[in-house]
Amino acid sequence: MENYAVRRERWYGPMKTLFPWETIAKDEYALASWTPIFSQQCQELQAAAEGLAALWHKVALVASRGDSRLLRWLGLPAGAREAVREALQLPWLTALGRFDFVQTAAGWKVLEYNCDTPSGVVEALAVNGKICACEGRKNPNAAGEELLRQAIAESLYIARRAGLAGAAAFSALGSHSEDAGTMKYWQSLAAEGLFVPLEELRYERESLTSLVSGEIGCWFRLHPWEIMVKECAVDGFPTGKRVLELVAAKKLLAVNPPLAGLGQSKALQALIWQLYEAEEFLTKQERQLVQTYMLPTYRQNVFLGKVSYVRKPLWGREGGGVTLHAADGSLLAGSRGGWHGAAIYQQAVELERMQVMTEKGLQEGRRLWGVFVAGGSFAGLLVRLGAAITDDQAWMTPVYLSEEG
Repeated sequence: MENYAVRRERWYGPMKTLFPWETIAKDEYALASWTPIFSQQCQELQAAAEGLAALWHKVALVASRGDSRLLRWLGLPAGAREAVREALQLPWLTALGRFDFVQTAAGWKVLEYNCDTPSGVVEALAVNGKICACEGRKNPNAAGEELLRQAIAESLYIARRAGLAGAAAFSALGSHSEDAGTMKYWQSLAAEGLFVPLEELRYERESLTSLVSGEIGCWFRLHPWEIMVKECAVDGFPTGKRVLELVAAKKLLAVNPPLAGLGQSKALQALIWQLYEAEEFLTKQERQLVQTYMLPTYRQNVFLGKVSYVRKPLWGREGGGVTLHAADGSLLAGSRGGWHGAAIYQQAVELERMQVMTEKGLQEGRRLWGVFVAGGSFAGLLVRLGAAITDDQAWMTPVYLSEEG
């Protein structure tokens, strides 16, 4: 049997340029261990993710036209509201999004939808394919790269059709290896455009520019809207708000668009659940999707004294600020510090416990299934193993399609 360290080097060694974050701070992130998925499971996740993506888009579109009270309830910053309503839109909520599913005794359940700045796409669409090819395994993510390429091309077409002649730019923090590598991967799939680090962008003469690109017309970004709206230059100039004004005035197409930021708010999940319970707005098919795959989610804590629950900040990412509580409110996992303010409360479910081989030997983790949607279509899977609350310390494993089952 091949030594674990040898196999890991064989898998990830040739991908140091594409995937330099296969270790993070010298700790193993990408495991040299497989996760199989059966065809029937994959088909169910595909149908669920595509249906839920369309539902999220429908609800977000209508909510974006709501009054200021609804938008406050959804947690949308005031400085982003005009952009959400007026920006150039894509045919979908997001060019690329990732649902996080967990397998439970009651079937697949979705925990949240990362539709603004999803991470893990390099692992799912590029790395997974190379490892499956290396080992002669069937890749469940085989169509994903082409679907993302098409979504990028459609975004560029929309920008040109709107008369935006400026350059295409792909941006993330240049100092952040994973974020920069992710957007360089996006750029590699595009027919045009440059990678421009966020640090090099400038707001000048009512346009977004950089020295290398000149004026930008189509901006692909890995930078959250809810952070950007608060950002200012060192002299106090409100750069983030000015960029949002460009987007609202249709002088810049941003991908993912501000509407995806609204979809990112976990309060939208609470709104969908509220519509489901009220039997309003949703079709019979959509209500069946919610009943089958979503968890009871509210803006108020209706679970205290009844069942265990999870508290999630509206804008938390990578598990930040998420806390798991027993029915009596006592803390089971997570940290009370660091994230205050608006939150949602969701009925808790236990993530699958799995044993997996790592460079430190056999370890236990809780499994979470990321399901990517590109341009509204199923694009691939990302399997992560972590603690009771999945955070940026979790491992990832390649996934292959098993002929069994």
